[in-house]
Amino acid sequence: MHKINNNIILESSKDGFQGYITILGKRISAKEDIIKDISEYFKFGLDYSLLEDLLEMKDLEKGLIARGLPEIDGENGCIEYKFERNKTLTPKIDEDGIANYRELDSINKITKDQTLAIVVEATSGTSGRKVTGEIIPPKKGKTPKLRAGRNTFITEDGLKLKASVDGLVEYKSGKVNVLELLNVDSVDKSIGNIDFDGNIIVEKNLINGFMIKSKGSVEIRGVVEGGSISCHGDVLVRGGIQGHNRLAVEARGDLSTKFIENADIDVKGNITSESIMHSNVSSRSNIIMIGKNGLIVGGVCRSSYEVIAKVIGSPMATKTIVEVGIDSEKINKKENLKKELSISDANLEKLNKSLLVLEKLKFSNKLDSNKLKLYNKLLKAKKTIYLENIRIENKLNLANEEVNRLSKGRVRVSDTIYPGSKIIIGNACLNIKKEIHKSIFCLENGEIRIESY
Repeated sequence: MHKINNNIILESSKDGFQGYITILGKRISAKEDIIKDISEYFKFGLDYSLLEDLLEMKDLEKGLIARGLPEIDGENGCIEYKFERNKTLTPKIDEDGIANYRELDSINKITKDQTLAIVVEATSGTSGRKVTGEIIPPKKGKTPKLRAGRNTFITEDGLKLKASVDGLVEYKSGKVNVLELLNVDSVDKSIGNIDFDGNIIVEKNLINGFMIKSKGSVEIRGVVEGGSISCHGDVLVRGGIQGHNRLAVEARGDLSTKFIENADIDVKGNITSESIMHSNVSSRSNIIMIGKNGLIVGGVCRSSYEVIAKVIGSPMATKTIVEVGIDSEKINKKENLKKELSISDANLEKLNKSLLVLEKLKFSNKLDSNKLKLYNKLLKAKKTIYLENIRIENKLNLANEEVNRLSKGRVRVSDTIYPGSKIIIGNACLNIKKEIHKSIFCLENGEIRIESY
């Protein structure tokens, strides 16, 4: 609050961005001098025209005559990626329900020195001013830093990430990597087995008796005919897989293929196909049947979460098993963490008992130098175990969530499931004895319940 004289009081709001005048019961003379005095107090945002009008009044309680300018904080920068980070292996379905694998653009091909990402720098913001003239500096935005992955480099200005080799680009764990690309015509006796760190494209076929190993992803533009693929990334087989009753694909990523027949498949990601016939197929995620057929017939299909199909089984009552909600790896992980936490809790309890004894000695001034060293050592050990317990508990909570998700596993059938089929969800089992149409199978109170699709 500031007095110009006995009749005029000036005050500003708590934040300093509004200025007010109060006039107490007397007509103001010598307005020019008053305005000058007011302008020396309200140095910014003063409305002179309004002030002149208000000074004609005898009484006025807190008229707003000055407005400050709030600061505008700077915006955080971001990283703009110059490639599609989340490509999927799902083919386009046309109006007739046919999956078009030829138009499946699954590969992020790049060339040496190509820009993969750029930093959009943060803005500084705009300063504000209080009505008293005080300048309010804005908070500057934060500019993110690029992280160079495999076969990439950051330019000297720190604003661009580029490829150091030709290859395929991937985004993983916050880093951009470029995996070198091996392109071959066919995998047969002319090439032999392939063991390669990067991504592999086979223009034609992988034939019987030959193997591909890759630390990247694999694309077969023809068919897999009795050969096998083991890779860390995704697998795309545009033609289809004839497994000859052997392990055809083992992958940590997704698998997308036109058909799977007489094959063993084990992948951690999703499996997408038009038909699975007489095969032993396992996904730690979802099995999704697409296209006109959307068919699972014969063999066993296991999925951690969902199996989505148009048709399961056949009118010939072909034995077909579909199993969801079981993942021994996740269940074992949960049990191992529980054991680990139990051991850690037991160690902490023993430590607390020892500390209690030493604390009693300390309280009665009977703690000699050796016992004092032991006491300090046990205190440090307690802190270490306590932090370790928190780490294990966090992991266990995540493991519990994963196992709980398993119990919500479902089988969705948009057309028909035939007799001879068996649905297993967790520990519950349901044998299909008659045709069921447009149905969803889920677990409720330990039993499999059937809902309409």
